[in-house]
Amino acid sequence: FINPNALINVAAEMDLWCSAELICDATVDAVTKSTEKETPPKEQKSQTLDTIAHISTRAIIDIASDYRLYRRADAFATKYYDFGGPERYADARFLHACDTIAKLVKKKQFQIIEKQVERVDEAVARVKNDLVPNDFEKSATRRDNCGEEICIDSMSVYIREFALRRLREGNQLTVAVRLAGLWQMDYEHDSDQLLQEAKKRKLTYLQWDDNGCPGFNPDGNENAPKPLPDLITEPSKLLESFRTLEDDPGRTIGFDAEWGDSKGVAVLQLSTLNQTLLLDIPALTSTGEGRKALKYSVGRLFIGQTKVRNLIGFGCKEDFCRLRASSVGNDHWFPQNRDRLIATDLRHVIAETNPELGGRGGLHVGLSKACEFFLGKQLDKAEQCSDWSSRPLSAEQREYAALDAWACAAIHNKLADAYPLN
Repeated sequence: FINPNALINVAAEMDLWCSAELICDATVDAVTKSTEKETPPKEQKSQTLDTIAHISTRAIIDIASDYRLYRRADAFATKYYDFGGPERYADARFLHACDTIAKLVKKKQFQIIEKQVERVDEAVARVKNDLVPNDFEKSATRRDNCGEEICIDSMSVYIREFALRRLREGNQLTVAVRLAGLWQMDYEHDSDQLLQEAKKRKLTYLQWDDNGCPGFNPDGNENAPKPLPDLITEPSKLLESFRTLEDDPGRTIGFDAEWGDSKGVAVLQLSTLNQTLLLDIPALTSTGEGRKALKYSVGRLFIGQTKVRNLIGFGCKEDFCRLRASSVGNDHWFPQNRDRLIATDLRHVIAETNPELGGRGGLHVGLSKACEFFLGKQLDKAEQCSDWSSRPLSAEQREYAALDAWACAAIHNKLADAYPLN
């Protein structure tokens, strides 16, 4: 017996998505042929079962989503709807729409935004029709409590709000007003409303200057938080800043990576509880001196050759793949042998210490939900789908990137105080 899950994982890591899809096709074909004479009633539809086809198709959808390949995840969730299930289908369609809308605003292709919203509406209607009422209520309740995940019943409203917010940030007020009218939504863009929205988000989501966060001013002056970190583009600045980070007494660093349409990483974030670095990987890898500095700092960090004891990421498999792909030719500044990497996946630590938080298997938890559980506020994921290859980064992008890495270190610190972690 060959585990299709393992094969799909290997194929995805090697960017062999066609092979992974063929594996799913084979499992679906095998299960379909064996059950074609037995059609289950609606309340026992195929998505409630655990055949080899269900396991493999769920895996390929989840892996594509984890890799932030939202278009691919949407395609798989649509193709394998009867096996992947309506919830994954709705999630994949919604994330694909958010990612696409962010890109459309940047490219000023506003006419396609309506189509993306319609696709989310169609997905929500299909899921509502296919899930029996009890299952739909359970689904909605679970997703209401999951940080960055959105209740299926709220997706249609949220995608419209997301589009209007992106248009406002892009100063496309005329387009935003037209779409708001089309969707019969109230839309104001005066300074008072923006201030109210900012206050509401500040109460809901972690902020750079919240008490305990890196930007908090211990002197109590709310109007003068510590500045957001700038992108590091110079090798000398990287080495100087990394020495300070490495000497942090906590000996714990959280990390995360952001990327655009290219294979490599656009921004690498490293953070202790008190200091955060944002590394401009394209700029640093553009020179031999920059790659040498990366190898001496980041390269050594990930193989345990620094003073740091704990290197913490979250669902970081794709981060590693992207970092390895950021090499220039044969000049490998990031370790190519994954067996040498010493990083710990915080998702697995949470699954071991708080399995009830992550649902079945303990691994179905996002960083935003983990932040709410351990730190008291959600992590705002609105910037996750933004264009990380553009320069300069906005203040919102820099805040999101910094908090993403800081949260890994902060949550690990909480767990280390409460549990005997290795």
